[in-house]
Amino acid sequence: MTNHALREISLVKLTQWSGNVRKTAVETGIDELAASIAAHGLINPLTICSAPKGKFVVVAGQRRLLALKKLAKDGTIPKTHPVACTMRDDDTDPAELSLAENVVRVAMHPADQFTAWSGLIENGATVDEVAARFGVAASTVRKRMALARVSPRIFALYREGEIELEALQAFTISDDHERQDAVFDGMAGWQRNDPRAIRQALTEGEVPSSDRRARFVGIEAYEAAGGTVRRDLFDAREGGFLQDVALLDRLTVEKLHEVAAEVKAEGWLWTEARLSFDWTDRQEFDEAEAEFAPEGDGDEDDDSALSWSHEAKAIAGAVVCLSYSGEAVIERGLIRPGEIEPEADEGNGATGNDDEDADAISGPAALPASLIEELTAQRTASLRIELARCPETALALVVHTLAADVFYNQPKGILKAWITQRSLRTAMKDHDAALAVMALNDERDRIGDLLPGDRAGLWDWCMNASQTQLLDVLAVATAHGLDAVESKNDQNRFGTAEGATLSGTLKLDMAQWYRPTAAGYFGRIGKAAIMADLEAMRNAPPAPSWAKLKKGELAALAEREAEAHGWMPPLLR
Repeated sequence: MTNHALREISLVKLTQWSGNVRKTAVETGIDELAASIAAHGLINPLTICSAPKGKFVVVAGQRRLLALKKLAKDGTIPKTHPVACTMRDDDTDPAELSLAENVVRVAMHPADQFTAWSGLIENGATVDEVAARFGVAASTVRKRMALARVSPRIFALYREGEIELEALQAFTISDDHERQDAVFDGMAGWQRNDPRAIRQALTEGEVPSSDRRARFVGIEAYEAAGGTVRRDLFDAREGGFLQDVALLDRLTVEKLHEVAAEVKAEGWLWTEARLSFDWTDRQEFDEAEAEFAPEGDGDEDDDSALSWSHEAKAIAGAVVCLSYSGEAVIERGLIRPGEIEPEADEGNGATGNDDEDADAISGPAALPASLIEELTAQRTASLRIELARCPETALALVVHTLAADVFYNQPKGILKAWITQRSLRTAMKDHDAALAVMALNDERDRIGDLLPGDRAGLWDWCMNASQTQLLDVLAVATAHGLDAVESKNDQNRFGTAEGATLSGTLKLDMAQWYRPTAAGYFGRIGKAAIMADLEAMRNAPPAPSWAKLKKGELAALAEREAEAHGWMPPLLR
């Protein structure tokens, strides 16, 4: 091994070498490197070769040179600062030296960095001091400290590459190691790298700061009333989770009642405050406009701009509710049943045949109708989020629906946006925990942030929006109207048929959104059906021991086998 003399060269005599092999992102992280050199000195010397006019070119250490030049420019060190250098004037190709420095090294694993920074803090350094020494923001230090504090068992799995950084970040939402480990153990393998599923499990029973109630009340007002917030360091919106749900609900209702009192002062017969008011709720009332037209020239779509007649106010009222975006919405001109005597409705006798409705149910005969309804609701929820992410297909579906109505006189179909939106809540036992439902809620939040705060400004926004923005809104709005549910209480033949077609177009993979479990699927079918499913999963005859198992044990076995083989119920394939 050849020894090369270590020398100190004045910074002003050092120049960059144009032949350095590193060409991309050369200046990335220079501020951090400069801060480290200022705090710790130059740990590794530069490698130089002689150049004309008493200068030296740096053939290895280009980024360290740039960091030193920055420190000199900022006045941290003098321009003549002595720099430790290794002189290489032998026959070695400078390009080879540059390549060797950049290739023959292994970057530190992030886990080692998190642990090392945590050690500095434990030895007495402050967060601000560490941030200054390494040229990063104090918030970055806090984040890496939080990562180092995750359960040692989970942290070790990250170090070994078993879980990803985003999953590790999600676990920092809780400081309870036992809770972190319990959540990890209770998750299926595919969930353990899903940050959304991890956060949801660790904050079960809490409300995200993006929730409409939290937006309506305001985090500051909630905290002023004594509420606590679990902060999420890795939320780009600096959000968190509100832990006192009862307090949040009370503050929400109180604020809605305040708005309702203001509306009552307009002269309405009554007002109500509700957290939500959807199409189903509206069916409880008649519409005052049908009998007493509002006066004035206001926009008919803007209820607040209308001047209602005294006759309408004398028999009608208003509901104050909370919009999805967290705004108070007022539905005026509603008439409660019995406030006006209904006219005789001749020839409107009830018709229908329960047997015919039952015949509309499709799918394997072994499945109960309630399970078919839930499975097809799961499929509908998954179709909704996939469609929300595919604006081009959403546009085609809207055109298809309108054309079927206008040109083929067939208004029925999979899209119900202009008729009624089916709520999937009653059909799905764990609606709020369904991955597809949560993903669509997130997508709606993202798009909702683009729109104006109230409907009055929506038209101007639409007229000025780009085609891409309009398509994004169209996709999410259209997705909410999809209905491919099979229920014994209604007939949806067009919807289920078109749902199958749309599934193919979107290349729907239900394995991304649903897993058959003992509680949700196998426990709701007979033992014979479970054994048939097990046989199909394993592609082998039934094991003699299966028949001896109790149904609960057999269902649990089927859940494990379905997970191992990636099996899905035939109705969802």
